[in-house]
Amino acid sequence: MPSQKDSDLQIGAVKGAVAPEGVDAVEGSEAAGAAEGAQSAGSIEALTQALAAGDIDAVEAQRRLIEAVVAEQLPEGSTPEIEAALRAEVENLLADDPTLQALLRPGA
Repeated sequence: MPSQKDSDLQIGAVKGAVAPEGVDAVEGSEAAGAAEGAQSAGSIEALTQALAAGDIDAVEAQRRLIEAVVAEQLPEGSTPEIEAALRAEVENLLADDPTLQALLRPGA
């Protein structure tokens, strides 16, 4: 027999939750995610080719990579100040990252 304490821990049904409208809702979100992923993969591929061809150095490649990732992750309507602050924070976090440096300077 459950005690009063046990019944206090029960969680009732979630109210206001709405199920997606069939498969179309899932397909739409997958398509949006695929498009964003393709755009990101394309810019990373272009960056990789430019680095391999010697068109840019590792410092520029890192700057462009950070720029692309920050731009991709910012919500719509973000101010330039927020973007600059986030970019600076990511640059600081990755400044001495040995893994990133090894990836950008494979021959070094």
